[in-house]
Amino acid sequence: MKYSRLTYEVLKLLIEGTFQFATEIIEAGYLANKSQDFRERYELFKSYNPKTIKHRINEMTKLGLLEQIEDEYLLTKRGKLLYQKMDAFFLDLPKNIPWDGRFDILIFDIPQFRARERDFLRNILKRAGFLAFQKSVYVYPHATESEISKILDLFPDKQLVLLKRVISPQIAKSLIYRFKKDKIIK
Repeated sequence: MKYSRLTYEVLKLLIEGTFQFATEIIEAGYLANKSQDFRERYELFKSYNPKTIKHRINEMTKLGLLEQIEDEYLLTKRGKLLYQKMDAFFLDLPKNIPWDGRFDILIFDIPQFRARERDFLRNILKRAGFLAFQKSVYVYPHATESEISKILDLFPDKQLVLLKRVISPQIAKSLIYRFKKDKIIK
């Protein structure tokens, strides 16, 4: 299944346990006498056609990502794994904030027989704004532990991925220019 924003938002609602709001939106389609929380959820889905949401839910059920029990939809193990991958894929790292002078360096050594996982990790890091220092070394000026842990949780073998915070004058000059150009640091 492709990584679309709608699929991610539906999975996110299921993880948060607020999917009932989404199904109410599909069925009702109006805001009369609804709570503030419902209105916020509605704003999230307002840009999507209810038929599109319903179609996506049916598609996810057929793929084994969701299972329907009476009126509720529940995530399967496969659905939870997809959500975890999509959560890392749609990760937004902080940009244009004051920089503390340190870089987060993510180093990984994933073997060739796990090339798909390695390429997936590279795509996530590039999409999030990390700069490729080498093929298996990526740098970012101010990522937080919780954001990085979303990425690292995808890899059960934690020995393959290493995260360090460093101050290095040798690499700093070239990296500072690049990150300022991309408006990631001030």
